[in-house]
Amino acid sequence: MKRQIACLGLALSLWTGLASPALAAGFADVPEGHWARDSVAYVTEKGLFQGAGGDRFIPDAVMTRSMLAEVLYRYAGSPAVTGSGTYSDVPDGAYYRDAVTWAHQSGLYPDSGAATGGELKPDEAVQRGEFAVMLYRFALLTGDSPAAEEAPAGPFSDMEGVDGEVRLAVLGWACPNGILTGTGETTMDPEGGVTRAEAAVMLARYDQTFRWTGREKAEAPDGLEAARQELVALTNGLRQEAGEAPLETDETLMATAQIRAEECAAMDDLDNYNHVRPDGGPFYTVLGDRLTGYASENLAMVSALSAREAVTVWENSSGHYQNMVNPEITRIGVGVARSDSGLYYYCQIFTDG
Repeated sequence: MKRQIACLGLALSLWTGLASPALAAGFADVPEGHWARDSVAYVTEKGLFQGAGGDRFIPDAVMTRSMLAEVLYRYAGSPAVTGSGTYSDVPDGAYYRDAVTWAHQSGLYPDSGAATGGELKPDEAVQRGEFAVMLYRFALLTGDSPAAEEAPAGPFSDMEGVDGEVRLAVLGWACPNGILTGTGETTMDPEGGVTRAEAAVMLARYDQTFRWTGREKAEAPDGLEAARQELVALTNGLRQEAGEAPLETDETLMATAQIRAEECAAMDDLDNYNHVRPDGGPFYTVLGDRLTGYASENLAMVSALSAREAVTVWENSSGHYQNMVNPEITRIGVGVARSDSGLYYYCQIFTDG
């Protein structure tokens, strides 16, 4: 039988992506379907964030230095603060004064060594790199995380020449732990501002990475295996919406797709991200004798462990979407693997028998 091969690939680094409970956020400006809804619900339920009055969260408002200090101060349990403040632009009586004083005394601010009388500019948006530094220092302060190791800039060209402290926090810690992701394939935007919604996502990721413990964690399935199961379920959900029959899985095809995901993760090469195997052969050779008819492959690289984000990327690409809802296919195998750089590679392989 003639071999028909359809191949499509995609390399993309996403900001969003959090596996969290589907909670009701309770804010009119964070409606059902909002990209950060689960994260906003997660952090407000834990008491880290508060609304902005009424039923508003104002997700697109900037996250200021004083706001971040307040959130981390609550996260630390609002410890008693002694001594006076350091910054001349933090007035007595400011609602965030204790939080800012605590953050300074704890060494969380990147400029915490500034001379007494310096300015904090508490109402300015905290930068992405600054956010990573503060959260990394918080993790060291609380013992949530061990010290990070230096990491290369990798594909992120705008991290070249960035301050060493920011590079360490972003590339050596936040990215490998899935807390911070790129704003594009080759950009991290370390000087860009952070919104309240983005801060909620990163803090929820932090909590689920470092503080999700006890019975809930002990009973949770393996993260990669759960992502594989979700990939199949989400794909069949799209097929149902398109009026197509669900795809079947089998151990052999699932194992084959996992091999491809692990091959992509091992190569971890954004400049040569395609459907070629490490030996230079096309992807379908992984199927061996299994390939007797039609086969297609979808690939995605996402900076967080989120099957939903991978499927969303494919859904928004015409070719990838057609692969998923093709009426001629009957079986699916999926794989998920994490590279040494902390990126997650997703693979779908479709066949007609």
